Amino acid sequence: MTELLSAVTADENLPRIVSAHELPRLAQTILQETAAIDGFDDLESLGLNQLREFNQPNGDTTVFGTYTRPTDGQVAERDTILFDIDSDDTVTGIGKIQYFDSFKGMESVVGVPFVGFTKTVGSLERQGLAERRLLTMDLIARQAYGKALHSGTYQVEAIKPLWDKLVGRGLAVKQPSSSDFQYRFK
Repeated sequence: MTELLSAVTADENLPRIVSAHELPRLAQTILQETAAIDGFDDLESLGLNQLREFNQPNGDTTVFGTYTRPTDGQVAERDTILFDIDSDDTVTGIGKIQYFDSFKGMESVVGVPFVGFTKTVGSLERQGLAERRLLTMDLIARQAYGKALHSGTYQVEAIKPLWDKLVGRGLAVKQPSSSDFQYRFK
């Protein structure tokens, strides 16, 4: 995965801006569903008409964009959604980074980018895509929020072996049991 770290920091791989309408149909559908779930009327009001993209070392592309969710006075949240797209223009995975600017009653999660969800699509599991996605999400979290990515607050057990692998490779650390997050990247 070191090739990923160097690939996304190389000048020729700086994220370029793309339109949401250039995405494969599945990605557009997921964005529309995300807009509805997160309280937006439509894709345009989500504010993701322009996304960023960069090429993975194997030729796949990761496309991502950050948007601000409507606030209710209790919570102020910015999220980043990302799509992994292979060379055949097929969505192979999706992920979401959540970041709270404020959250009354849950101050411990404020200012911490964490995994909202990550999912490998179809029969592509066990091919290293989830690991690559977490590494990519960490790079995006550092770029968008200025901090390392933390494991999510829910469903961590499903990807615990992957986080343990990242700890073993020296890329992540296990947090104290008192933390809201079990893991974080270094």
